[in-house]
Amino acid sequence: EDITKLLADYKALDSKEKKAVYNYSVLTKASSDIKKAESTANTIQKAIATKSYDKVLSAQASFNKLSSLQQSLVRVSKEGSLIEEMNDILTVAEDSVGTIPTLIGASLENPDSSTSYTVDIISELNEQYSQLTSKLKKQITNYDLLKEATKDAKAVQSFVMKLLKVTEDSPLKNKESIVTSYYKLTATQTNLFKNSFIF
Repeated sequence: EDITKLLADYKALDSKEKKAVYNYSVLTKASSDIKKAESTANTIQKAIATKSYDKVLSAQASFNKLSSLQQSLVRVSKEGSLIEEMNDILTVAEDSVGTIPTLIGASLENPDSSTSYTVDIISELNEQYSQLTSKLKKQITNYDLLKEATKDAKAVQSFVMKLLKVTEDSPLKNKESIVTSYYKLTATQTNLFKNSFIF
């Protein structure tokens, strides 16, 4: 506000008086720095509101292009928490990229014998994966394990839906159909069924 007032005062001067102001360039530079800092602060604030990794990363790139003085102005703007909030969002997203492959490996690498290979765990991993942006998803190098596990989970869930429809009073052919469907499951899917459901 002080800079804006000084600029307005300068513009109100006549040409002679303006020539006497020897440090006007300092004033215009300060005004330019403030405008750039305010613009970047607004960009960061909007990106934070979306919680989008890609948008926050783009906002961080804009911040990094500022001069050290302009960065300082951003840091003290908006109650001074913008940069911390921005970095928190980036850290959480990037930590997920490190954590998810580990979880996938621990839970899905030995599906035929692992007791942690369950429909619930597969669902949780898919939920975590879905929250990543397209850029971060490309960093999940063992996604093929999750993709295959998801197919197994769908096959098992389909079988369970059929199983739940059969009762003691169901016709024999319906019961025989369930037995046939069970034997069509792969060894991996059978293990997944046993780990995930209790009948």
